[in-house]
Formats: sequence, structure tokens, C-alpha cells
Amino acid sequence: MADITVSTTIDTFMQAADAATARTALGVADAPSVTPQVILANGIQILSWDHALGSTIKHTLTDDVFSIDVSNVVDGDSGLIILTQDGNGPWTYQGAGSVGSALANQSILAGDLAEVVTVLVNEVITLGWFYDGQANQIYYYVSDIDTL
Repeated sequence: MADITVSTTIDTFMQAADAATARTALGVADAPSVTPQVILANGIQILSWDHALGSTIKHTLTDDVFSIDVSNVVDGDSGLIILTQDGNGPWTYQGAGSVGSALANQSILAGDLAEVVTVLVNEVITLGWFYDGQANQIYYYVSDIDTL
């Protein structure tokens, strides 16, 4: 990983189960949340948003999410994805990503994306992400599940 300075933020983030504290830990405390455009294709969702509008997105899963598609993101950008379940699932989050039109690799540095499927109604899980443009890699940090 090219950017070692992220580790201090990661440690703080992983200790934070609630979204407000996680946003502060990631340095996006004052950022407004963005509602992603949801693209539904063949029974899977793709969460798409413009990073220039905000780095934090909130989404209630209503189907399995295959990937994210982030535009206007550059090397070193990061953000927070706040997920809840709609009660009709459980729904999964695979987390594959594309940046602009290029498919990015993904790596889970802490936590487990499989935890998303265990989120119940009135619970939340947060996914911190960091984009390493030089490696074309999205790094995820998955929080513990917490109640709303």
C-alpha cells in the first residue's frame, strides 16, 4: 500500500461503530451525505455517485449490491458508505468498484463485507473507503454493526 499515513485514521475508524464518529475519523465530518443513484440491472444494484458532490453516501439496501461507480475521484480520495437493510433481505454487498469508466481492484483491509448480510432493520454498518489511484485500488474498512 502506497499511503502508510492512512493507518492512524484506520485505527480510529475501526473503533467507531456509529456513522458520525466514523465520518470524523475519516476527516469527512462536515461533508453532506449524498444519495447515490441506484442502477438496477439483472437483479443487482450498482451504487453510482459523483464524489464532487460529497464523500459520504447513505443507502438502504433493497437488493444485492454488486459494485460502486464513483465519478470525479482522484488518488487519495476517501469516503464513507452508510448501509442499512430494508427488512426484505438479507441483501449482500460485494463492493467491486469502478472509478470513472475504469474498473478498480478492491481490497478489504479490516472487517468483512460478509457482515453486511447480517445487518437487521434498525441497524447500520459503515464502510470506509480509500482510493489509491496509482494502484487503481479501492481499500475498504468495514465497521461493526450498530443500532440506529
